[in-house]
Amino acid sequence: MEHGENVADELMKLVHRVHSAAKRRIPDGPGEKDGSCKKGGRGCRGRGLGGGRLIEAVRKNSGISQSELAKLLDIRPQSLSEAVKRLEKEGLIEISRSESDRREHVLFATPLALEREEKMHEQRVEFAERFFSPLTDKEKEELFALLSKLTDDIERKGGKGL
Repeated sequence: MEHGENVADELMKLVHRVHSAAKRRIPDGPGEKDGSCKKGGRGCRGRGLGGGRLIEAVRKNSGISQSELAKLLDIRPQSLSEAVKRLEKEGLIEISRSESDRREHVLFATPLALEREEKMHEQRVEFAERFFSPLTDKEKEELFALLSKLTDDIERKGGKGL
């Protein structure tokens, strides 16, 4: 394998290229195909704040407080508050006062959010099938093992020392 003096640097460049190429082609979510997201509209990227990532976290943790969600997603409470307000206006999240602490807001995914999340999941699965189609099953397993090893190491170190 001939990749110059610094294989690690070349690998990072390649990972960046793959990420950039895939990011440009990942479906934005249901709005991309059905036109419900305006071009350049906020909340249409699917996995960003206000898209699938936040909705998925609320769905999996129904009734979670905004402060707990901010910690879970590792985002600033102010950023989360803005995204939650936007999602509430779009009918994707319901906000209620906590029964145990009336100062705290708790969040619930709406049926519309669950429907949108399902559509986004289907699109991601279709995209993943196309994206990895050049690889054999064995190559996919090898890639999975290598990426898992890297991810586990990064998570174990808490991102420090990179």
